[in-house]
Amino acid sequence: MVTRSTLYFSLKRASWLCALLCWLPLLSWAQTTLVNYDFNTLTSTSNYPVDPLTTAPGITSEATGSDPIVFYGGTSTGNAAFVANTAGLALSMNNSSGNVRYFQFSLAGAALPKYAAFKIYLQGYRSATGATTLTLQYSVSGGAFQTFGSTYAPGNAVFTEGGFDLSGLPTLNTPSSLTFRLVASGASATGSLRIDNFQVQAINTVDPFINSLSPSTVAAGGPNLPLTITGSNFAAGAVVSFNGQNVATTYNSATSLTALVPAAATAAPGSYPVVVANPSGTSSAAVSFVVTNVVPRWTGAAGTTSWFDAPNWSTGTVPGTADDVLLDHSFVAAGYTVSFDQSTAVSIRSLVVNPGAGDSIFVVVPATNTAATALTLSNTGAGATALAIYNKGVVTNASGASSGDGIDATGSSATVFIYNGGSYRHASGRSHAALVENLSAAIGTEQGVFDFRLPASAISSYAISVSNRTYGTLILRNRLNQPSTSYPAAGNTLTIQGDLVIGPGVTFTPTITNDLRVAGNVRVQGLLQLKNTTAGSTTSQLVFGGSKVQTISGLISFEPGIGLAVNNPAGVVLATPLTLGGPLALRSGNLTTTATNLLTLSSAAALATTSSTSFVNGPLARQTSAGAVSNLVFPTGSGASYRPVILNATAQDATTYLVTQKEGMPTNAASFVAGTSALPTLTRVSRVRSYTIMPTPAANNFSGTVTLSFGPDDGVSQPADASFTVGKNSNGAGWQNIGNGGVNVTTAATATTGAVGAITSQPFTTFSDFALASTSTNQDVNPLPVVLTSFGAVRQADGAVQVAWATASEKRSAYFEVQRSLDGTIYATIEKQAAQGTTTQAHLYTSLDQTAPACRLYYRLRQVDTDGTENFSPVVTLAATADATTLMLYPNPAHDELTLPAAGEQAQVLDLTGRVRQTSTLPASGKLSIAALPPGTYLLRVALNGQTHVLRFTKE
Repeated sequence: MVTRSTLYFSLKRASWLCALLCWLPLLSWAQTTLVNYDFNTLTSTSNYPVDPLTTAPGITSEATGSDPIVFYGGTSTGNAAFVANTAGLALSMNNSSGNVRYFQFSLAGAALPKYAAFKIYLQGYRSATGATTLTLQYSVSGGAFQTFGSTYAPGNAVFTEGGFDLSGLPTLNTPSSLTFRLVASGASATGSLRIDNFQVQAINTVDPFINSLSPSTVAAGGPNLPLTITGSNFAAGAVVSFNGQNVATTYNSATSLTALVPAAATAAPGSYPVVVANPSGTSSAAVSFVVTNVVPRWTGAAGTTSWFDAPNWSTGTVPGTADDVLLDHSFVAAGYTVSFDQSTAVSIRSLVVNPGAGDSIFVVVPATNTAATALTLSNTGAGATALAIYNKGVVTNASGASSGDGIDATGSSATVFIYNGGSYRHASGRSHAALVENLSAAIGTEQGVFDFRLPASAISSYAISVSNRTYGTLILRNRLNQPSTSYPAAGNTLTIQGDLVIGPGVTFTPTITNDLRVAGNVRVQGLLQLKNTTAGSTTSQLVFGGSKVQTISGLISFEPGIGLAVNNPAGVVLATPLTLGGPLALRSGNLTTTATNLLTLSSAAALATTSSTSFVNGPLARQTSAGAVSNLVFPTGSGASYRPVILNATAQDATTYLVTQKEGMPTNAASFVAGTSALPTLTRVSRVRSYTIMPTPAANNFSGTVTLSFGPDDGVSQPADASFTVGKNSNGAGWQNIGNGGVNVTTAATATTGAVGAITSQPFTTFSDFALASTSTNQDVNPLPVVLTSFGAVRQADGAVQVAWATASEKRSAYFEVQRSLDGTIYATIEKQAAQGTTTQAHLYTSLDQTAPACRLYYRLRQVDTDGTENFSPVVTLAATADATTLMLYPNPAHDELTLPAAGEQAQVLDLTGRVRQTSTLPASGKLSIAALPPGTYLLRVALNGQTHVLRFTKE
């Protein structure tokens, strides 16, 4: 037998045993705990019956068992639907192999018939040889015991949480008495079974129950208050009592009531009980409604915007030093402005600007106010609120003072909250640091705007407070009607939770030690110059660490040594050319580039980190100095395919290498330059992808090698085979073998995926396109699948289009789809043809598009393997027929209306997924209404004189 002393050890809670139990939802708002057995008060002399720890009002319960009481170490309540209990003792039963034991308890009382949908929760523990199963039996009103279907398996040497969901048994609903029995069985020898925190819950189907009040609190002195009560078991004719006084009540449903609380009931601060009584005489438990101290609100009764006019305030007096001021729409439905229009210093505890669902509310310290500190907010300390600006709230500091700050939140705690949609505008030449040091980074402030819009009279160089600061969205604007404004900044880490927006005419020159962290977009319409504290220092970096796709746009320059880090799983899009002279750290997510929005790494730049989940998705340029190049890595890829390229050279000119990974069939894929005995003629190159490497200026003295990586979809089945090599497109004359200088395999090929690794070429001297290649005629060796030798489309005399393509070989090729597009973006499949499977023979395919429109057309081929892998051919474009009518539509972009000179014709508007959004017949005026369309880009399809025309337009 396990002794008591061995059982007081630390027990870890196990996870739910979902396969064995009917698991239950968390305790809901209508569920009541009827009885709670904790067993912590057991003693060595305790006898049955055992009393529960607690019972619900009107419920009685007592417990018995088959064996004398034994008590051992228990546990605290777990995470499920339990009422909180503390750790202590547990009830124990000892089973021998082949026998059963049970724990039994009853429920009775006048309130029991009110309940239904019973659920039982417990925590169980067994020794290695103890009972493995608990079976639940129940008896209603003294009848015979019935066995419930689900069982519970106690944890082996650790307490686990479990239960029984009896809510589906209508025989248990509204009982006069209930008895439950837990039968323990399955012991393999003599061992203990412990039960703790045994609880029964059910739903009261009779008494009204209050779940929530909306609102749950108001300030004293407000108008009549509509109060929404949410709960259950409300009956038609139910009445709400507020602080003992019945109030006008509207029955909405069994779960919702609306009460009108008179203004007199909330005239004084306090906590007041709210009760719901049904016509049957049943009442809910009281729920507290809190009335806070009187909060001055704006009424605008004076008919002015002045803060200093007493009739404008709900209290009839101008707010003072002890007041928490709330600007909302309690009294004024329309938008309004509150102005500190006197040069008088004002001090209050806090200011909250919360328009809610109403129109905007503006607070302004105008330029005519010359008080050093026009507004002081004195509510300080951790967790306090001095200033809160909610959505559509705007606070403007345009102070014209010659000293001071205009607006100041005292202390340095985070007491200023600019919530998303709210704005703080700094329109004064005075300092802003006294307020910025109080900015909170709480959830919901990520896009709150701090907007610098300096007056024309401000100095042209205005320093920004950045050291260890956290802004939401930071906007820097030019001074009004001035040619330019410079915003220098220097300090330690700067964090911008939202966007960094630099307006036209603005130069922002942050000198940041450590990180400039941005979680939103960087939008530059002026100039952003990231500067180092020390020339060539590598301690500074721009970090993109958001959770949604981020974009970098505009004119941006990095001083040498400043790094760029991408730490955003959703990725970063480069929408501007960027040159980097410091470390590039790709930690999480891709950096997407294009040929026009190119990332260039200087010869001093270094790669800090890259991986298959974080690389340059697009072209990448790297500058080099003259001389040898060692391990020049280009961490490039396309889409989800990370395929880094490495250059090594014994000699080369100073140049910039541009590497571009191109997906799909490479140029001249079926044209091969004759080889030599040392480097045989190629038989095929990869149809999956190729790489263009272009030095500018030309690397005339280059002699070196290239290393190409390969992954599961590159079709490298036998990387060690001598036929596996690197191919180079010889300036468009065809592909030549530049040899295999070594292969490194990190993951071997499988029956369904290719190997992972890299292959290095032998030395070469000129650049063009490079690809994985093979000299073998055996299609089972590094298949580098289907080799498409040609693809074309020709318009016939009758208007049909003949599409033809040819393959030199195929490997596990399932079928081809001929796809046509009217705009080069949206393609539709017009025919599907079976492929040849696996073959080394050439094959020609043809397809006739007899319904081809006379307009400009785009064709491509989609090839699908037996494993579902797809590849697309290059696109072939056909011009419109000679007699095709040219149509023009205007304006484009449009707002509510387009004009098209094609009266009487039917026009269809499609979205970019091809769905028809609108069908109309053009009137004699040719004007087409698009007012019902949301903003976006669309296609307009019109059939005119037997020809189909597709025109693209944008609605703003």
